[in-house]
Amino acid sequence: MPIDFHRFSVQDFKSIFCNFVRGLLSFTLVGSLALLGACVEVSDKPPSAPTDTSQDPAESPVPAEILTSPTPIPAPDPDPDPIPTSVPSPSVVVENEPIQVPPPSSIEGGATPLAPARNLALPEYLSTQSDATRIVEVQEFGRLVILVEENEQMEKYDIVILQNAPLAPLQIARNGGIVDFPAQAQTRWSEVHNQWLEFSVHEILNTLPTKLAQVKIWIPQDWNVLASLPLAQNLELKVRRLHLAPGVVITTSQYDLNIEAHKIVAENATIESFPETQRAPVGSPGRSGGFWKLRAKYAVGGIHFALRGENGGDGSAGLGWSTPAANGGPGVNAVGICPWNSCVCVEQATDGGRGTDGNAGAPGQNGLPGGNTPSLEFQTLLEDSNFHYSTEMRSGAGGRGGSGSPGQAGGAGGPPGANIFFCGYVAKPGPPGATGPQGPAGLDGPYGLNQKACWQNSQGHEVCQ
Repeated sequence: MPIDFHRFSVQDFKSIFCNFVRGLLSFTLVGSLALLGACVEVSDKPPSAPTDTSQDPAESPVPAEILTSPTPIPAPDPDPDPIPTSVPSPSVVVENEPIQVPPPSSIEGGATPLAPARNLALPEYLSTQSDATRIVEVQEFGRLVILVEENEQMEKYDIVILQNAPLAPLQIARNGGIVDFPAQAQTRWSEVHNQWLEFSVHEILNTLPTKLAQVKIWIPQDWNVLASLPLAQNLELKVRRLHLAPGVVITTSQYDLNIEAHKIVAENATIESFPETQRAPVGSPGRSGGFWKLRAKYAVGGIHFALRGENGGDGSAGLGWSTPAANGGPGVNAVGICPWNSCVCVEQATDGGRGTDGNAGAPGQNGLPGGNTPSLEFQTLLEDSNFHYSTEMRSGAGGRGGSGSPGQAGGAGGPPGANIFFCGYVAKPGPPGATGPQGPAGLDGPYGLNQKACWQNSQGHEVCQ
């Protein structure tokens, strides 16, 4: 049956067209929003009164509400942004409105990381290092890694900055000064040991510096012994590296030595308690060595441990007599009488008496005991294949006994008696007394004791003696 198009009004055509558009929109979200709005308005309006078909469609009035479109439905993004792999910068701009991201909290004694992402430059760098002990500290800041690394020169350390791509020139600000470095994967400079080091790192993009990290790093302490060193007190030390130069001797005497080091580098050095021939003063016992404890993760070179007690002092000599023995008595004087102009000798004079014999000398004092050896604990967790150590353990010898003092001198002989000429005998002084015998020598002192000394190597094997 033929369709009579003259029976359809303009409104009828619009309704048919809107149904067609509605069908299209059921398959896609993209369409003519204006037509959709118009269609929504047409479909929601009540049926209108018949329209005069004689009117020109182009001149038909369009209600104002048809021109107002509803809120458009946004289409899905055909190319969504990937999930971010790094933390955004401290200031993120969204629709021209800055949102301040709170800065990360500081790490006490360290630095303030600006991004926690694992830096890919670190594993690659570590794979090129033959000696892993060179790395002292690692801090990561997004695409930067800050390393503290041992320098071949003692008392120096290298600061190494590893940079992931994209590489950019860096500015290092420290102590009010600025040093520029070119764009490179590895930036390095040296610092002295035993200090807190603070600096900031900026990258230069489009001539404007952008702060990447604020760093605070402790540069470890070294103990670099270049000449022989006698201790005057106990020494307790924690260091990164202990370096004993060739031929250096550390003499501890009676003091304790406690060293904890990450690495010991010794070039045929000696640690001794007392020199081999050292002896305590006369009348004093030998001193004992202290307590030695050395612990190191790595050991290189060689050390000789001389664990000796000090030799005991000799005994003092016996005390001598300050005065001689008593003198002999005097002789008797001659006696005579002279009656009637004639003298008669009644008693002859006698010689002086013999002096008293001296007493024996005092005995010498016994020698003093020798000192004990130090006790030793030495542990290494990983020694170099060329590392070696040797030990000498000898307690102090006792001191020699003191000599006895000489005997007392005998007394002088007594004076003779006075003579009378007519008695005839001239008396003589008495003989002196004999000197007393020398006192006996003291006994030698005893040896000191050998204390326990233990060595534990990297395999955990312990040897004690």
